[in-house]
Amino acid sequence: MNKKKKERREFERFSLEVPAKLTLTREDGASESAEYVTRNISAGGAMIKTDHPLDDGTLVDVRLTLPLDRFRELDSRTVEVRLSGHVVRAEEKGSVIGFDRTFKVSPVGQVAKPSRETASATAGLTRREEQILNLIAGGASNKEIGQTLDIGLSTVKSHVYSLYKKIGVKNRFQAILWRSNQG
Repeated sequence: MNKKKKERREFERFSLEVPAKLTLTREDGASESAEYVTRNISAGGAMIKTDHPLDDGTLVDVRLTLPLDRFRELDSRTVEVRLSGHVVRAEEKGSVIGFDRTFKVSPVGQVAKPSRETASATAGLTRREEQILNLIAGGASNKEIGQTLDIGLSTVKSHVYSLYKKIGVKNRFQAILWRSNQG
């Protein structure tokens, strides 16, 4: 198994069926957009239900709309995650997209300041970790989190580290996927 394939399999997979808008750019430079639904997803890639298999190697711009109804403190009920990648495998029922390492999170609507609600019992998060997770889901950077919560950057980084360790993720996108999957 090659190294890249092994890295993709290390990410936790979620059986989330969320809307996905794909913009495909073919080798000849032509592009087209279509709406699909994910079948399973991880921070390393996603299986997208497609009408027909996509050609291996096709460059793909992906916009996922993740439900955040479990985030009590957000005005927005969804967040858009923009990723890019390539089709790495095509099957009869869909295509597997391997994501590049960069992504952008944008709330659909405005993000409210965190409230003083009780921490989620899920994963034993503290109230502060819950607030930080909500801000991450809203697309806030560490600097913006510090400004919103009136805490220093090193304190933010410490909380983010502790949060990631408790929920078993390595980056912001994985944290958003983890939270979207919680029931």
